[in-house]
Amino acid sequence: MTTEQQHLYDSLISLTSVTNLGVEKALSHIGTLIDLSSDLNKPEGLCKAIDLSRSLERQALSPAQSTILHYFTGNAWSGLR
Repeated sequence: MTTEQQHLYDSLISLTSVTNLGVEKALSHIGTLIDLSSDLNKPEGLCKAIDLSRSLERQALSPAQSTILHYFTGNAWSGLR
């Protein structure tokens, strides 16, 4: 793990909400958190990403955004498995 990866992971895991970021930026943050958490073997990051995904699901998402969010969430669950 590089220092840069750890710093990015720390900043993403500390998010309390993504709903104020806008959908595209929120999706990017969730996807990055899932990828880093999987790469770094950090199950708490995967759990956090699932929680953030649930809050984002309550927003009005386009069909494409909803598909991406479900894809990311599936990756997080797969990583926990």
